[in-house]
Amino acid sequence: MLKSLEIGDWASSGDIAYFLAHLVIPGTAKRCIWGKDLKYLSSILFPVDPGTARTLGRGWDIDVRQVNFTAAKGQNMIGIYNHAVFIQGGFNFLSIYPLFRDHPRIFERVEKLCLTPAVAEAALTADEYRLIFATLPNVQHLSMFDMDVSLIFQALGLFEILTPHDVPFPELKAITIRYSRSKGHLDATSPTRDFLGNKYKLSPLSIVLGLVKLSQQRAAIGCPLTTLLLIFKLDI
Repeated sequence: MLKSLEIGDWASSGDIAYFLAHLVIPGTAKRCIWGKDLKYLSSILFPVDPGTARTLGRGWDIDVRQVNFTAAKGQNMIGIYNHAVFIQGGFNFLSIYPLFRDHPRIFERVEKLCLTPAVAEAALTADEYRLIFATLPNVQHLSMFDMDVSLIFQALGLFEILTPHDVPFPELKAITIRYSRSKGHLDATSPTRDFLGNKYKLSPLSIVLGLVKLSQQRAAIGCPLTTLLLIFKLDI
C-alpha cells in the first residue's frame, strides 16, 4: 500500500492536478507537492474527477482536523498528512483563499489552526485573515508562533462590537502564543492601530492586555475562552 507521495517542480500545476485525479491514494498516505510556482491549490490537494468535474471523495478529504501555515523561504509546498493540511512558503491570499472557500464540507471539520509568519511578499492583512477564519467555523484551538499577533487580534474583532452571530471562530476555546525569542519579534512597530487610532508596538504587555480584552469580549457574548497560553523564550 502506498505510504508517501511527493511531487516536485513539475512544469504546470494543471499537470499535477490532472495526474493526481487519476490516482487512488490511500487515506493514510502522506501527500506532499512542492514547487516554485504552485497554483490551483484546491485541485492539487483535492483532485477533481475529469469525467464529472466534481471533487473526488476518497474518505480522507472529509477528515481534515488541523491546518498549518508554515513560513519557509525557497520552495512552496502544500501537503496533507495525519488529518492535517500543511501550507508552506510564499502563497498569497489569492492562492490560498479559494482552497478554503471552495471546500466547506472539508474544512468545516477543522478544530485547530496553526499560524507562523508569512514571507514578506505574501503577508496577509487582518481582513484577509478574517476571510480565511470565516471558512473554518469550528476551530477550537488557535496556535501562533512568532506571529505579529496584533493582526490576528484585529482579525478576531478585538476592537469591534461583536455579537454571537458575527464573532470569528465562535467555537474557539484555546489560544496558544509562542515566541522563539523576544528580540526581533517584539520590537517592531505594529502596522495596526488600537480602537482609538493610536499606533502601538508589539510587546509582552500589549499581548497580555490584548488577550485579556479578547477574553472579556468573548465571555460577554457567550463565546468564552477557557485556555490561554503565552510562552516567551528569552535571550540570555
